[in-house]
Parts: sequence; C-alpha cells; structure tokens
Amino acid sequence: MAQNWVPEGWIGVKEAAKRLGVADKTIRRKIESGELTAKLIPSPYGRDMWVVLSDQIQTAQKIIEVIEVKQEYELHDVALALSEIIKERDAERDAKFEEQLQQLAQQMIHHIQQPVLAEMQQLREENTRLYEMIDKRLAERDAEVVAQIREKQEVKKSSWWPFGK
Repeated sequence: MAQNWVPEGWIGVKEAAKRLGVADKTIRRKIESGELTAKLIPSPYGRDMWVVLSDQIQTAQKIIEVIEVKQEYELHDVALALSEIIKERDAERDAKFEEQLQQLAQQMIHHIQQPVLAEMQQLREENTRLYEMIDKRLAERDAEVVAQIREKQEVKKSSWWPFGK
C-alpha cells in the first residue's frame, strides 16, 4: 500500500516491517542502531514519521529469500536423533562415573590396606618371636630328656646286683 505523502524511493516503517516479516519495533531498533538508513518526514497526521530507503528493504528481502530455508523434519527422525544424542551423552557420563568409581575404590583399598599390612607385619613379628621361644623351649626340653635318658642308662650300667649277671 503506497502512501502518497512518502517520498519516492522511501517506505514507511509499517510497510518495511510487513515486507521483512518483522515487528515495527524491530525496524525502529535497526534505525536507531544505524543498520537501516532512515529519515524523519512530516506526515499528514500531524507528527513526523520515519521512512526507510526502499532499496535497503528490497535487498534485505532478497537476502531473506535466499537465506531462508525451510526443512521439515519427521517427528520420528527427530526422536531418533535425540535418542542417539542422549545415548552418547549417557555413555560418556557412565564411562566417567566408572572411572571415578575405580579411582575411589583404589583409594579406599589403599586406605584400608595400609593398616591391614601393618597389622600383618606385627603378627609376623610376634609369630617369629613365638616360634623362637618354642624352639628354645623344645631345645631345653630335648636337653632335659637326653640328660634323663643318659642318667637312666648310667643306672643300668651299674647294676645293683652284686653277683654278676
């Protein structure tokens, strides 16, 4: 809808927004930021209105038409893709969790193993000491038994029967 009070080569903000498929406010923001060339002109409605160079809008329309690609996806395909992404994420998370669990288990084993190893060493030392005591006592006992046997043998050699055998 051409407005006869808008200069040739220019279009109003509403028309520019309509052609680009955006809100009026978007066009105004682009004017304020300097992305669109615009000027204020007096309007027949009593206040000044912004107008935009129509060439810029046509160029933007061509860019939108060239860039805009609509591709429809089947819901099933999207669900499969998401499922694969989630599986990959879960597999990575599970692998990291398993690695952390292994590290924690190793730390716990090391933490528990040290006192057990120390206690085992003490028990070995005590066991060695007890074996030494037993060996010493057995040696003493063996010596006593040998002494008793020799004593009895001596008694047998000297017979109490005076008349011979």
